[in-house]
Amino acid sequence: MSRVEVDVEEFKRAAQTFITAADNCKAMEYKIKQVTEGLLNTWEGDTKKAFRNEYNDLTKGMYNYDEMLRIIADDINRIGESFKEVDNELKKSILK
Repeated sequence: MSRVEVDVEEFKRAAQTFITAADNCKAMEYKIKQVTEGLLNTWEGDTKKAFRNEYNDLTKGMYNYDEMLRIIADDINRIGESFKEVDNELKKSILK
């Protein structure tokens, strides 16, 4: 028989790490956007257009990164809660 040992608090800590990372990503996303807009406001010419097009293409994936981290955090929390519920159900059935 296999032994299963899970620290539900570790799941909570891991999920919080992902949430913090998502918050940091969002803050950096805002900062990068502000800096880029400032740069583009002081720049003229064909290279500006080329840069803006490439920047817009490359940043599409970046702007979803925080959402992906939050989804992972939610999944980790759900898994931890599932373990906790199963443990509580087993305790109840043993104590009957």
